[in-house]
This record gives sequence, C-alpha cells and structure tokens, in this order.
Amino acid sequence: MNPSARKLLSLTFASLLALVLSHGRTVRADDDPAPAGQQSPPALDNLSVVADFKAETKAPNAQAPGAVASEPQKAATDKSILDLDIDQLGKVQAKVPTAFDTEVTTVTATKSSVGQSPAAVFVITPEMIRRSGAVEVPELLRMVPGLQVAKVTSSQWAISSRGFNSEFANSLLVLVDGRVVYNSLFGGVFWDTQDLVIQDVDRIEVIRGPGATIWGANAVNGVINIITKDSSQTQGAQVVAGGGSQNKTNSSVRYGGAIGDNTTYRLWVKEQDNAAGFNPVQGSANDAWTQMSGGFRVDSQGAQKIDLVTLQGQLYSGNEEFQGPVPSMAPPFTIYPDVLTHEGGGNILGRWTHVVDDNDTFFVQTYFDKMDRTEPYFDIKINTFDLEFQQNIKHDGNHMFTWGADYRLISDDYPSVDGFPSLDPQALTYSQASAFFQEEMPLFRDDLKFYIGSKFMYYFFTGFEYQPSARLLWAIDDKQVLWGAVSRAVRTPVRIEENGDWIVGGGQSPVYELLQGQNTLQSEDLLSFELGYRREVNDRLSFEFATFCNRYDNLINNPVIAIEPGLPPIVVTQYGNIGSAQTTGFEINGTWKVTDKWKLQGWYSFLYMHVQGNGEDGVSGDSPKSQAYLMSSWDLPFNLEADLMPRFVQQLPDLNVPSYTTMDARLGWRPNDHWECSIVGQNLLQAHHLEFVGPFTVMSEVNRGVYAQVVFRY
Repeated sequence: MNPSARKLLSLTFASLLALVLSHGRTVRADDDPAPAGQQSPPALDNLSVVADFKAETKAPNAQAPGAVASEPQKAATDKSILDLDIDQLGKVQAKVPTAFDTEVTTVTATKSSVGQSPAAVFVITPEMIRRSGAVEVPELLRMVPGLQVAKVTSSQWAISSRGFNSEFANSLLVLVDGRVVYNSLFGGVFWDTQDLVIQDVDRIEVIRGPGATIWGANAVNGVINIITKDSSQTQGAQVVAGGGSQNKTNSSVRYGGAIGDNTTYRLWVKEQDNAAGFNPVQGSANDAWTQMSGGFRVDSQGAQKIDLVTLQGQLYSGNEEFQGPVPSMAPPFTIYPDVLTHEGGGNILGRWTHVVDDNDTFFVQTYFDKMDRTEPYFDIKINTFDLEFQQNIKHDGNHMFTWGADYRLISDDYPSVDGFPSLDPQALTYSQASAFFQEEMPLFRDDLKFYIGSKFMYYFFTGFEYQPSARLLWAIDDKQVLWGAVSRAVRTPVRIEENGDWIVGGGQSPVYELLQGQNTLQSEDLLSFELGYRREVNDRLSFEFATFCNRYDNLINNPVIAIEPGLPPIVVTQYGNIGSAQTTGFEINGTWKVTDKWKLQGWYSFLYMHVQGNGEDGVSGDSPKSQAYLMSSWDLPFNLEADLMPRFVQQLPDLNVPSYTTMDARLGWRPNDHWECSIVGQNLLQAHHLEFVGPFTVMSEVNRGVYAQVVFRY
C-alpha cells in the first residue's frame, strides 16, 4: 500500500475518533454481557427456546456457510418470541443454554449446534474472547483443543491441527466471513494481515479434522472460520486504547449507525505497534512490527425480511522488521541483515441471502482480495476473485440437501529482488472451479443421522479432484452424542512447489540450495477415520472426546537431485510426491461451572506422527506430542473479573524447541455498561521462551509481556 493510502487510514482514524467524541448518547445494540456482579434482566436472545410452532411459522433449518452463518439471520423467517400470541407463548419451553447449545454452521453448512455436529468442532464465544485478554486472533486460537499455535517471530505464527505444523502450515483452511485467506504462494496464512477489531468478532468456529466436502481443497487437517458481528450488533461508538511492554500500542475506534429502518453499518480503524522478540545471541530478534487497518460493513434487509444484503471491506498497511538469511558470494556465504518487509492490501466482499420459502434458502457471494508484500527475495503480488453460490433445501420432512458451486481466479506476480531468481513463470493467471453436495437424513430412526456428500473440483495445476465424506451421528439421549466419520481430503500444490526457481542460503556452510518446482505434481491426499463422544453431565459439567487415525499419501517433499560445482556449490532440490505419513491421536476437553462465580474450561491432546520419504522414516518431531490448556475464570465482588490461563506444550525435537509451561492472566473491571478496564499479563512464568523456529528468520523467543487496556462504549 502506498504512503497516500496509509495517510488516508490515519485521517480516517482521526475522523472516527472525532465523531465518537462529539456524539451524544446512542442506544446500542451491543451483545456484550452485563458486568460481573450486576443483575440484569434475562435477555430473550440468550435463552434457548423450543416451541411447537405451526408449519407456516417454522424457519428453514438452513444457513449459508462462512459469514452468512455468522449473523443473527435477519433474512431468516424465525419468529421472535415477541411476535408470538398467547396460545403460542403457552407452548414455549425455555432452558439455560450450555456448551452443547452453542451455534455452529461450519461443519455441515447449515445452522446447528455443537452437540448435534458430527465432527470435532469447538467454538470460541464472545465471552471467551473478551476474557482471554487477547489482542490478536492467533492468541485466541490457543483455547482450541489440540490446535498447535506457536509464535515464530513477533509478527508470524505457525498454526496447524493434528500435525504438520510450520510457518506456512498448508493443510489448514482459514476463512474470515466466508473469504478464504489461504495464500497461494507458500500455502498457509499470513496471520499478520488478519487484523480485526477483537471486540467485533462474533465467534470462531474450528473443525479439527477434514472439512473438504464443504470447504474444498486444503481443508485437510482442519478449518478455522472467523465470523464477525452483524453491524446491527455494533451500533453506537467504541474506543479501545491499550499498550504495554510487548503490545506497545493497540488501539481502535469503531462507530455504528443506521440508515432508515432496515440498514445498519459500522466503520472502524485500528493501529498497533509491537516490540521485537528475544534472541539469545544478540538480545533483540529485531522483528518489531507496526500495522494500521480500517474497514466498513453494511447489512441491509428487505421490507419482507426475506432478503439480506451484506457489503464489507478492509484496507491494511504495515511494516515488519526481521533478520532473514540472504545468500552471499563471500564467506560466511549466508548473512542475516536487518530487512524491512512491507505489506499492504485490502479486500471487499458482497453477499445476498434470499429465503425462497420455509424450506429453501440460498446465497450468492463474491469477493476480491488484493495482497502486496515486499520480501527479501522477491515481491508478492496476488489478486484473487471468487464467486460462490449455495442452496439449502429441506425436503421429505427432516431431510436436508445442500449444494453449491464456486469459481476462483488468481492472478499473481513475483518480481525478483536483487537479481535472485523467483518463480518461472514470474507471473501467472490460473483458476479453479468446484461444486459440492451433501445430504443429511435420518437413518432408520430420528435419533440416528447420516451425512453423505462430496466436493468435486477442477484445479489448474492438478486437474480433477474429488473429496467425499460419510458421517454418522447418534443422539443416544438429549445429553449424549456419539459420532463417526470417514473422509478424503486433498492439499493442492502451491505456486512455489509448481514453479519455484529460487536460491536460499545454507547457513554458515558455503553451500546454496536451489529450490526447483515441478509442474507434474499431484495433490497430497488424506484418508481419515474419526470417532467422537460428547456428554452433558448436567447444566454445569460437559465434556467431549475425539480420536482419529489418518493416512497421508503423495506428500510433497524436495529431495536432492543434483549438486552443481562452483564457489559456492549449489545443491539442487526439486519438489516431488515422495512421502507418506500416518497420524493417530485424541483430544479431550471439558467445561465445568464449579459455582455461579467460578468456571473452568480446559483440554488435553495427544498426537503420534510417523513420516516416511525424503530420507525420513520415523516419528516426526515438528509438532508436539502432548499439549494441555486451562482457563479459570472468576467473577469477583465490585464488578471485578479474574482469569488465569496456564498451558503446556511438549518439545519439538526436529526444531530443537524444548517443552515449556507458561501462563497468561487477566484482571478486569466493568463498573457499568460503558467502561471496561483490564490488565493482562502474557507468558508470565519465564522472561522469555522459544515456541518455534522458522526457516527464513533468526531465532525469536517470546518475551513476557504486560499491557493495560480500556474500552469505552456508548
């Protein structure tokens, strides 16, 4: 992003702040809970209501994936309890919601609950987000059972599910409001550009295990669906100001309003400045970073409340310092100069949801995403256009048929920097097209549900792909669920693997490595077997157990194919489908409301990986075997809140990363609906600790940090 665009973001930030400070008291539609210790009237939206409605008042049990599923669907025909007559009110039964009742849509692309989902799914709720003290999305993901979340540098993260973790973990699909943020160069996600106002995140739904039948290629080991709030939920003004030792500043301004009776909007701007990590040799890892971003969202429903139109967009611009390996023709052959990476870009997304009748709902969505990064070896310029259609049809009583189609066009360019080769061809435009179906049906009886479907795709590099799945869910009773699944998923080759032609240094040895792509690669494929059990012991205690056995074939590695003599000599490696792997493991998580004022949430996971190919034949050590996490939350007198979040991660032998135990803590105060103050300590048990080692940066350990934050809403 050019300086004028960054200046525009700064001016927008100042204008929004002025608007907020000059605005009078506004009626807010914020869904944050009442402060601890204050009695509030029971909100109807927070009750799970079961009513024996007449057929004409029933809403279709259908909801579009991604962001469509994120919103309190104004386009749906569900009747509010306020619209019921006296006779209908007499039939309503209300119960306090539990973890089983948490809404989820990512698993089957229809609105359901965690308790009725035939997959290992976890939802990070608004209350969990608020009490975590997190300021970045990756920090929130530490709460997800079995997810491997490791900080590589001050700005970069390695995040994966059920193994194969790396800085560019390419078997995990991530979406933000229905927009895929998987990058087409290395795979994985540039987490530094997923810059959101944390308070505007409605929930994060995470599937551990394949989700390719619905979401397509690269949803191999999991899906992360980040869902932001409908603009009707963020009315009024919000100012967030925070800062500390590591998160030096992290501030945002958001303003929401209405246009007429059926349209709401929000505007927001955010800036952050983050300190560098620790390097054991030189003290500072020299990887500090800053970023500014801003965006908008508009939601409008038709007069008949059967149409919902959403338009949203974002711009971002930032700078990151780091020390990356650069080949040198003289000793020591690889140098680590201070490098400045600049990232800029933006996206815009539009979606139309239409309710045809009580049994038929569809949506059309399109988005454009632009990314421009300046890296040490070459620039990264990627433009992505996507068009998607999905329809949910309820038929034959309690059958649900879901189908959809998607077309994606990617245009990229990787100009070489300082004469180093990059990709061949340097620029390329390519596409993929896909369609899927899924049928949900009772099997012999209503408490046994069967899900079957498949994704079919044509990809520019690999041709035709198919990704079927079959899932079975048995509701033993209203407190217990048993489910199982058999799935196939594929991870498609990325540009660096197909067309790579670039040189990296060999550390302190006088050897270069030339990475060459191969345009005949096949997709990596997974055959997965899963089994899970959930139980709600009572309104205070629930737990879940999930186990899996995965077989991976055609894994892409880069073996040595030649050595070119010279000074320095060049080792030539070429990507090929030469690997396989088997993984087994389990995750167990639970929630226990010990008292009305004290709640515990925690999990433990175990993973065993055996990898073959490219000179390997043994247990993989780039993902932890064991992990554990606990969140203990107390509501204290005088509207105070206390949260402790210890975690344990076992060693990564392949990366020489030792096991570590650390803890985050938060002390919050909510005197009224308008103010919230908190002090957060992160990674408190050591001055610094190592979580991961990336291939393109010097070692950067995570520092202990403390910051304070104030949130003001009206």
